[in-house]
Amino acid sequence: MRAFAVVTIFVVFTPLSFAGGSDLTGTIVDSNDKPIEDATILIYTAGVKVGTSPFCPSCYADCGRKTNTDKKGKFLLPSLDSTLLFKVLVVAEGYLPDFLIKTDPSAGPVKTVLKELPDERLGVENMLKGRVVGPFGQPVVGATIELEYSAEDTDPFAVTNRKGEFVMTSKMRNRRFDVKVLARGLAPKKFSNVYAGETDHTLKLNFGSSVTGRLMNEGKPVANAVMGIVSVSRSGQFVNEVTIGTDRQGFFNFENRPANQDYYVYAKRETVKHLGASPVVRIKAGQDDGSADAGTLPLEPGLTISGRVILEDGSPIPEKTQLMLSRDDMWDAFFFVLGSDGVFSLKHILPGKYDVIIRIPGYHLSEKNGSVDPVRNRNLTGVFQEDTEDFVILFEKGEPKRGLNSRIPKETWDLQRKKSAEPLRGITSNSVR
Repeated sequence: MRAFAVVTIFVVFTPLSFAGGSDLTGTIVDSNDKPIEDATILIYTAGVKVGTSPFCPSCYADCGRKTNTDKKGKFLLPSLDSTLLFKVLVVAEGYLPDFLIKTDPSAGPVKTVLKELPDERLGVENMLKGRVVGPFGQPVVGATIELEYSAEDTDPFAVTNRKGEFVMTSKMRNRRFDVKVLARGLAPKKFSNVYAGETDHTLKLNFGSSVTGRLMNEGKPVANAVMGIVSVSRSGQFVNEVTIGTDRQGFFNFENRPANQDYYVYAKRETVKHLGASPVVRIKAGQDDGSADAGTLPLEPGLTISGRVILEDGSPIPEKTQLMLSRDDMWDAFFFVLGSDGVFSLKHILPGKYDVIIRIPGYHLSEKNGSVDPVRNRNLTGVFQEDTEDFVILFEKGEPKRGLNSRIPKETWDLQRKKSAEPLRGITSNSVR
């Protein structure tokens, strides 16, 4: 078995009607400009070009369509929906993976050069060989196998062929791999301690669970909002955030989430900030091939946090300085660009625990601020639980203190936990010199 290459193409189509569609054409060649015959080109996932959509990325009609290159290395995928952006896989034997992004069919045919697999990686002990199968043992075509932690001496990913087979190579012999496997219509999964060598590994994926719910505001459905879902646990089978849009009635449906895990579900701030703040719902996904209902998420008025950032020496705030609010239970940081006066007013802030992060070259957070994180010394940590005015954050001249390291004593960690549960505090205005 040989290695396979993947080319991921995000295709931007011109505004044509779906009846006419847009043709994706191109040529796949090797580094000697020789055509690669019988490479497979597969529409993997899709998303709307403008706005949001309640459909899962692999649920569009064009997803799953595929073709193969001819003897001249040419391919044609005709009449694709011109309102969508496509993620396209190109699978070929004996080549290193490669990416193409933001390919526009209206600009003309694409030409992709795939690099041959180096001889130094052709040894059995340099190859992780395996097969990805679905719930019933069927081969999964076009599954991506990615390194959990990147390494310069190892392929970052591989893609299964039409038999579900894949090869991932490394310069290191008998390398231990930690990989995550993703495939259309199946739940992602991580596999640890998978070794290169003679063994052909079988990696099995399941359907997973769907997580549904509805977003409302003052008793009315919120359409075209973007919802996010992310694993509660940051270890083990942690799954990164995925997003999906609400439909006209405010309903959403996340499909193929790993079963029996806890998740946070929320609306992304940028799409609802004109209406209010999104609650964060914690929910346990159902059994494999089952479902779980997050219920109704009602938008809230939220809090207003007003104040200013000041430099102790009286200098203006540098241009484009950002104030960021970050929460542990949702991957949706709030950004506010400060003016030279440092004044800010943050509206529709969901009550809860936050880290307040600001970076100003040549300055550091003053210890006069009440909520300085004693571990990192570079942010404020605590809880916003009511409207707050005159929240003043003071910076002093000088480089920041050292950040997180393994020598921090237990007492400091205990102090951090204590502060993170207390109201967020800066300094009082009258304490500024």
